[in-house]
Amino acid sequence: MRVLQLIQKSQTRGAEMFTCQLSNILIEKGHEVKILSLFEGEAHLPFNGKIYSLNANLKNRFFDISAWRNLHKIIREFKPDIIQANAGDTLKYIVFSKIIFGWKIPVIARNASEVGSYLKSSFQKRINNFFYKNVEYVISVSKASEKDILNHFPFLSGKTKVVPVGLEINSEIKKIVLEPEDCQHIVHVGGFTFEKNHEGILRIFQSLAGSNQKMHLHLVGDGPLKSKIEKEVNNLGLNSKITFYGFVSNPLSYIKEANVFILPSIIEGLPAVILEAMFCQIPVIAYNVGGIGEIVVNGKTGWLIEKNDETGFKNTLEMVLGGHEANSSRIEIAKKMVVDNYSNEIIADQFLSCYSDVIGLPKTSTHIKMKILHIVTKRQYRGAELFAAYLSSELIKLGHEVVFVGLYENEKDVLVVENAENRDLVSAKNGKFSFYIVKKIVKLVNEIKPDIIQCNGSDTLKYTVAASLFFRNIPLVYRNISIISEWISSRPKKIIYKRMFQRIAHVTSVGDQAMADFIKTYNYPINRTEVIRRGIPIKGLDREKLYKELRIDMGFDQKSKIALHIGNFSPEKNHEFLLDIFEELEKEASDIKLVCVGNGILLEKMKQIVEEKRLYERVFFLGFRKDIPELLAASDCLVLCSKVEGVPGVILEAGTQKIPSISTNVGGVSEVLINGQTGFLIDDFNKKEFKEKLIELMNNSELRKLLGENAFSMISKGFDPEINAKKFEQLYQKLITPTK
Repeated sequence: MRVLQLIQKSQTRGAEMFTCQLSNILIEKGHEVKILSLFEGEAHLPFNGKIYSLNANLKNRFFDISAWRNLHKIIREFKPDIIQANAGDTLKYIVFSKIIFGWKIPVIARNASEVGSYLKSSFQKRINNFFYKNVEYVISVSKASEKDILNHFPFLSGKTKVVPVGLEINSEIKKIVLEPEDCQHIVHVGGFTFEKNHEGILRIFQSLAGSNQKMHLHLVGDGPLKSKIEKEVNNLGLNSKITFYGFVSNPLSYIKEANVFILPSIIEGLPAVILEAMFCQIPVIAYNVGGIGEIVVNGKTGWLIEKNDETGFKNTLEMVLGGHEANSSRIEIAKKMVVDNYSNEIIADQFLSCYSDVIGLPKTSTHIKMKILHIVTKRQYRGAELFAAYLSSELIKLGHEVVFVGLYENEKDVLVVENAENRDLVSAKNGKFSFYIVKKIVKLVNEIKPDIIQCNGSDTLKYTVAASLFFRNIPLVYRNISIISEWISSRPKKIIYKRMFQRIAHVTSVGDQAMADFIKTYNYPINRTEVIRRGIPIKGLDREKLYKELRIDMGFDQKSKIALHIGNFSPEKNHEFLLDIFEELEKEASDIKLVCVGNGILLEKMKQIVEEKRLYERVFFLGFRKDIPELLAASDCLVLCSKVEGVPGVILEAGTQKIPSISTNVGGVSEVLINGQTGFLIDDFNKKEFKEKLIELMNNSELRKLLGENAFSMISKGFDPEINAKKFEQLYQKLITPTK
């Protein structure tokens, strides 16, 4: 598809920045994109190509027939399938050129604000009525923007869709230091225009500055009202408390160092800068205008104040600056919302869907049926293998062919993917490296001829990379499930793995911490890695029935509370931590039982410790079990005390059964457990705090229910197996497209 994107000029405003980011992804997906600016601009925009200028005459922009003719010439030469107008005068220039020179390319207008706020006269409404009658489709940035444009131009009904702005999830954020260092930093990013309400910002800040000497306001941006605001700051005697930065190329760096981000605008669409603040885990306070309320959910993802309520804004700002712990759950929820729903990859696909609808392309035109080889260490019921199996099942539902292969045979309880070809390569692991396994992989690949190969686990990586030296150029994907630096024990090992990863086309990580750690450990290119979270199937179960049955089976009283631990008995799972806690609980809460599920090299040692501590009436071992959802449904909470974790799937599985969790705060645990909202996070392996939170949770059924419901809500929205599989599908198709 050929797409012509029209922007006002090369300037660092939201519309232009997002157009460039969107265009980069469209090009990565195999489309041809040209960006054309109406007027000359000096800013360097983040587009991986050349931005052409129409050299329109700003003074004659209401009758610029020369520019309209040049636009027609460019369209005739480029032959776009669709043209997108992105704010400013772009729609006007496109429509006049289209009417006068008679070209027929469909036009999409991107509505990034509330147009009604700018219609001050009947003439303005009539001329805009004319413009919008000459476009095929309108993409609004928010529901509020869509509602507003339909209210003023009802003839657009059926020709609009909401597609929000996106965010560059994998972008690097340059480290800076905000001065003075001993202050609390309030940051605002936005052009100095009337709708950004800088005068209101000054009034709010002035009312706080007198009572808080350790507060500093940072204003990032440029615009026609900047000199007026600078004079007002001088008149108010606030020069030492407010810093002006003008235009900056890296606003994320300033947001990242803030204590709070504020946006008391009086007109907005859906500002990307709020998503950026949420991604940086900075508290957000904003007026409830435009589409802001669609992302700033008061009490959940930020603080929303009614428009022009400066007293309410001031009081909230004071509260947020004074309550760091109270802010944590909101910023965690906000970041997760941004990562799961507002990445530019996701948004680009929504734009493509609109383009296809407008020009009449079938929606399946970009779908490629693939043969996918998934390699796991063993076909066993453990985290990495289970989630690879879930993914394989969903990919099969999407119409792809999957071969699910274990390096080593599993003697019992073999994991099988329905409707996939299930295989094993060798009977057992033998030694540190086997050339026989390499030979078996080469033979397998030559036989089944996969389009893509995914490695799930370290052994699968080393053998598949070695085998790739002997077969055709098939993209290799590695699924990173942990904090990989914890497993690199020596410099030679790190060097070897770094070389192996040079042959990997793409790395997917289960969480942000895992991805950041991977990039840092191996200096891996950011554009070849991304976060694709686990997909968790939700199994509907009769909790009340299972709750009673487990207590009968275990010989417990029906009033007994069960804390469930699920995990292999290995050093990193840190079972002794739990046994110490339950030894203390003997004196305080005798009705709480610990039930441990799993096998491993330390199982017998843990059983021995239980005997030594005389905990045999408090701690129980079930060994390997396949009925994990049923056990979770019958429990009261999940406990996890690991020393090392990526993003633990067992916490997600607990959420599917509305079970809250208590866990040590390591690795990416905080990405799936929101402290005080879906369970409790324990810092610094604090046994006393872990014990107290466990007692609090077990003694409060209403709290367990609330946290469990919150966990279920989070899992339902952010970890859908089908959405997860579609993200992998898109990645695979992007990687194999050049070879097709």
